[in-house]
Amino acid sequence: MADRGAEEPAPDAELGEIPAAVSALVAGRPAAGGVRLDWTGITPFRRAVLEECARIPAGETRSYGWLAEQVGHPRAARAVGRVMATNPWPLFVPCHRVVGSDGSLHGYGGGLPMKDALLRAEGAR
Repeated sequence: MADRGAEEPAPDAELGEIPAAVSALVAGRPAAGGVRLDWTGITPFRRAVLEECARIPAGETRSYGWLAEQVGHPRAARAVGRVMATNPWPLFVPCHRVVGSDGSLHGYGGGLPMKDALLRAEGAR
């Protein structure tokens, strides 16, 4: 049992910049600094989609088709949707900023009301 007055242990070195990045995101600021993601087991297509998605600025949206075009696979909008649905790092790869070609909301792990709320909080809706 820890002493009530004891100092907090130092964050685990393996966490690196993650705690600071999460704090920034919660405060509404970009996660500055380079949080290094472990790309082990991620296919080249999936990595390209996730990296391109990570570049979408807060307050803006892009379509699945646009994202597919950006990674050199203009007919792969559905595959991009699958990548977004299985995004392992939603805090750092903002998949909620990817919408249908008509601006409609499609699938989101946290539910469509959450996707809508996130976009509204960023000023994108």
